[in-house]
Amino acid sequence: MTSNRKFDIIITGGGIAGFTAATIIQKYFKKKTVLITGVQVPEGEVPLDLFTASLYTGQMETESIARRIFDWITDSKLTWERLPSIYERHFYPGRKLNLSDNLAHYMDALKEAFPKEKGNVDLIFRDIQHAANYTSYYLMKLVLPAILHGVSERFFASGKRHAGSSFEEYLSTMTENQRFKQMLSGQLQNLAACRESTAFIFQSMNMMDFLNGAFAPTGGPATVYTRLAESYISAGGTLLEGTIEGVDVSGNKVSCLHFLDNEGTEHRLKAKKCIWGLGITPLNEAVKKEKVHQRLLASTGISEHMPHPVVYKVEFNEKFRGLNIKGEVFRFFPDEKVEPDEIPQAVSLYPVFSEATGEQFPDKYLAVVFISGESAQQFFSSGKEISDLKEYVIEMIKLHQPKLAAAIGSVTHQKPGRFGPTGYFNPYGTAMPSASRARGRMKKNPWKLSNVFLTDADLFIPGVVGSVMAGVTTVGMVMGPFPFFKFFRYLKSESKKTVKIKIKPLKYKK
Repeated sequence: MTSNRKFDIIITGGGIAGFTAATIIQKYFKKKTVLITGVQVPEGEVPLDLFTASLYTGQMETESIARRIFDWITDSKLTWERLPSIYERHFYPGRKLNLSDNLAHYMDALKEAFPKEKGNVDLIFRDIQHAANYTSYYLMKLVLPAILHGVSERFFASGKRHAGSSFEEYLSTMTENQRFKQMLSGQLQNLAACRESTAFIFQSMNMMDFLNGAFAPTGGPATVYTRLAESYISAGGTLLEGTIEGVDVSGNKVSCLHFLDNEGTEHRLKAKKCIWGLGITPLNEAVKKEKVHQRLLASTGISEHMPHPVVYKVEFNEKFRGLNIKGEVFRFFPDEKVEPDEIPQAVSLYPVFSEATGEQFPDKYLAVVFISGESAQQFFSSGKEISDLKEYVIEMIKLHQPKLAAAIGSVTHQKPGRFGPTGYFNPYGTAMPSASRARGRMKKNPWKLSNVFLTDADLFIPGVVGSVMAGVTTVGMVMGPFPFFKFFRYLKSESKKTVKIKIKPLKYKK
């Protein structure tokens, strides 16, 4: 049996950006929407991007714009646990580095570790501040009419200098000290084997975001997904979980979307507009008519294979309590001189705070390792690959934190939503645009389809803050600039506080 349904707007994907866009359009603009996760999500599992996009974030203080939007789209039913002041502990072979929510402390730690690089530390963080501000323009130009681009860019002109360069390229012009460059771009090292270069402005936004302090959602990624889904449905939205079977294109528009839900019901979905997001195949791959498929494929240019997160749940025994771990994030880096057949990736441990107990200490951790998105399906079809990577995670913990390793009770692989035939693995919230994309490939719609818009499938910005702002930007693209700013006026009246779209600046105070 096939169900024929019509909507104002179809949103595909199951990430924070997609939920943000869908909920605002449904709840505030009163449009009839349907949100499709794009992958089969059995009970107890969540879409893959929620694993990494929601693990922890900066700038979720109650007065921040991202927090106000997130509270609004979840009806304030999601709580955030602030991580300790030293919110990340990096372990390199022979070196350690703590990331503090106090920028001065972090800069002083870098200068102490690398006394010959003191001047470069000051220069780098000056440029990071400017480049992070320039990111606002990158988002705004997708919303504003082209005639206003030049005017709006002037407000963020100080960051334009490095907009088209990669962070790796930028650091290479500053110093030849490999250790220094590795430690400064530590959060990028997870992606080292999967990407060649990451756009400087987006890595800058990443660093400035987390240097304001870090938060973790109580209950972990599953709770984030549940709260987002509940709020979206309560606002009148339709949530479908399953797989996209195909897309029909008529002329320069998407005319119909064929969807199979988890109960086996086929749906033919039609809408005036379509937002294409994360967790699904690229649109051109879902088009079955070969002639149209080739036309769309030719218009997209070279595709990128983004890193894919492999997640393991790490539970502990009674020894864990005695370690006085308050919820900081651990990043364990391997020796840079690894053999070609070894796994060169870092292991990141993210805290999960129990929603049931409400304790201020984590009761488990999620270990995340990244593999190339190109080989994701092949990797997960091999039990040996999953088992080998699990042993690698345990060995890395033993190498850098033997007491923590001794407290491990169990390590189990966490499956995100089942891999469907149209699964597209793009870990939004953990990956950032390459320099080539930042130089001019940030587009509303690479397929030149008049009723299609992109959300998290193109705006690769890390963490919850970037995800929320990418979703909001999508609303601006779909609804237009004037209704977009009207929403912010509404949000301002609701919170009775000044709303700022610009990224919150940091000041260096000794």
